[in-house]
Amino acid sequence: RIGSALPTNKAVALSPHQRTRRMPTWNAQTLAVSALTAYYMFYGVRAALGDESAVPDVRDGVKSTKLLYVQCLGYHMLMDVCFMIGVVVNDIAHVMMPAFVAAMLVVVYSQFIIDDLRGAAPAAAFALVFAFLVPGAPARNPMKWNLATGFFTFFGCIVLLVGIAIVVSGDDSAIPEQMKPLSLNQIKFIGTGELTLAAYIFGSILVGHAHAMQLFCVLFLCVAGALHWVIGDIAENPASIVFAMAHLCLWFVFRGKDEAKKQ
Repeated sequence: RIGSALPTNKAVALSPHQRTRRMPTWNAQTLAVSALTAYYMFYGVRAALGDESAVPDVRDGVKSTKLLYVQCLGYHMLMDVCFMIGVVVNDIAHVMMPAFVAAMLVVVYSQFIIDDLRGAAPAAAFALVFAFLVPGAPARNPMKWNLATGFFTFFGCIVLLVGIAIVVSGDDSAIPEQMKPLSLNQIKFIGTGELTLAAYIFGSILVGHAHAMQLFCVLFLCVAGALHWVIGDIAENPASIVFAMAHLCLWFVFRGKDEAKKQ
């Protein structure tokens, strides 16, 4: 009859915006990040399987460690892919454009280190595309300084400092012994991989999406653990497991708190 209660089925009551709020917005920024993800996935998988043609040729490389070096670069590209997927899934590609510009500039610099100017072209092209797509980004979310964000920042600082130490001073103490000896250019090239990861981590912190990206940081650490297992550096796996479990626990705890606040 007229005036009867409205249906209580929540699925019916949800608006179209509410039903699709977790879906990525397929705009130019998301498509650009997706293209970069596919590019990194294609070359990363090949290198991780030992395909030398998938990575730049460092002419002063040491033959005895070349396979492990190629696999290391491949797994580092797959670590980048983990964060890229997180950016797409969380629909934050537009606000993350500056971080992607920074990451691509690091890649361009890495090609200059090994004197591979042709290899810098794809990264330079992506950097220009991302820079062009920066204007018009929506307002950033305010940074939420809780335990999850603090731990994510702490982890990002470790990655950043390791990358700086490797690139600036050529310090190879963070590189597994199984991969040594390496040339100075090889060491610095690996260090730039750490800097690109740091760019994504701090980019997500600055735009207020640190907690959302923690789950994909867990995925990144699983890939890192797989790398250490492949090269025979089992001693480093416990550290990756501890960091992954800490990120996962904090993601679950603060996800529950955020959902409770919205109800």
